[in-house]
Amino acid sequence: MVDSDEGELERLRSNAENLSTCLHSLMARIRDLETSKGDPPMSVPNPEFDTSDVQVCSNETITTDPVTGIKKKIIVSERVLTTKTYHLLPAPTITTTCTSFEELSKDKLNKDEVKVFVKQGYSVANRRRVSFPSRRIHELGLDEIEGKIIVTKVVSELCGNVKIGDIIEKVGDVAVTNRNQLLGHEGSLAITLKRADIGDLNSDFIKILQDTDELMVGDIVEVITQDGDAFVGRNINELDRIISIPKQLPFIRTSLILPYTRKCIALVGSRSVGRRSIKSLLLKNYPNLLRTIIPLTSRERKNGEVEGYDYIYETKRKFQERIRNEDMFEFGTFENDLYGSSKKSIRRIIRSGRVPIIDITMNGLKNIYNGEFEPFVVCICAPEKEELEQYHTSIYAAKSEDELSIISKECESFSTNPTYKPFFDTILVNRNHDLTAQRIMDLFENLHTNPTWTPTSWISKGGDFKNKGVLQHAYLK
Repeated sequence: MVDSDEGELERLRSNAENLSTCLHSLMARIRDLETSKGDPPMSVPNPEFDTSDVQVCSNETITTDPVTGIKKKIIVSERVLTTKTYHLLPAPTITTTCTSFEELSKDKLNKDEVKVFVKQGYSVANRRRVSFPSRRIHELGLDEIEGKIIVTKVVSELCGNVKIGDIIEKVGDVAVTNRNQLLGHEGSLAITLKRADIGDLNSDFIKILQDTDELMVGDIVEVITQDGDAFVGRNINELDRIISIPKQLPFIRTSLILPYTRKCIALVGSRSVGRRSIKSLLLKNYPNLLRTIIPLTSRERKNGEVEGYDYIYETKRKFQERIRNEDMFEFGTFENDLYGSSKKSIRRIIRSGRVPIIDITMNGLKNIYNGEFEPFVVCICAPEKEELEQYHTSIYAAKSEDELSIISKECESFSTNPTYKPFFDTILVNRNHDLTAQRIMDLFENLHTNPTWTPTSWISKGGDFKNKGVLQHAYLK
């Protein structure tokens, strides 16, 4: 029996070697075909040098056809992975000593040495373990928010260990759910800290309306706490950096809302960038969704003009009454006649279930930038001067080189104006009317699925601009 088993084993090993050679040739052919198609080639192991934990078993059978006398060899093989292949190896633990979690490479230690244990799969900036003297725990300002203990104040010498915006998750191996768990200890505390994600704190966000040394117009800051005449917070794009923002700095409160569609589309921009052409194209392509408002005028109707199509014709007295009642969001005078646009026209379109699209000035936009109309503001720009000259024969036809230069300069000045920028939801460069129009509708549709920063006053009855007087000075002067 033993001799029989050994003979079978030798036969199987021989068959396995033959099959391995056949498989190698087959995979090599597959690799050649994939390469010819442009696909990434399959990795082909070399059977002579392959040391993986793979066993190949095969069985060979030889039969003879009784009629023709032809012999036929049948080989059946199996590739078997041993259990050793699946043995898990423990992940190594890396221990690093540093003065702050941002500077792991520095060797200099302060008197309160910080030991940071970085486990595989953890981000240093997200979670870390520090040794903190229990006698100084009272020097931390702590807030409890939805069961999380948040650090809201630290003294400067502790900044290397614990930072504003940290969440204290554990003391030792015990989860922290209230601040009393940090009291009554002796010696040092082994504290597990996590950098708070957006929304873990008070969820109080402000949109900056004036450039500073650390912030730009339009930056969103998450306010963590207040310190006298300043907010203490962090730019949502730099969560690890804590900054101080004077309360006198113009800002509006804002919230990240999902989803939050807007009631109208407002196109703004400097002259000759294609706003009216894009609006006409959108109205043509989306007749069941979009509508535009009809302007009002106090002048007499001219031959060929249609009431309610070209203009809505009103007496000067009635027009002036609309102005006094703040119904006109923009108006002006030309040759002693009044022209303008009415808020009632926007309301009428919204109530009909359609979206108003408006080609509007910045002064007019300021009068409808509120929770009633909730405009999605698109700033249309021309390309830079060099690129603008390339599009001269198509979009910007019949323009001289000097006119193109003026268009480029005015566009840059408009799109970067710090008074205007806070209103923009997006800035699009108009290189092609069709593509720009389609991009506007794609962005508008994305409001149904993607979160957007929205003025808090639009979504709360009691909300309003903080520092309202400063905003009036900045926008309405």
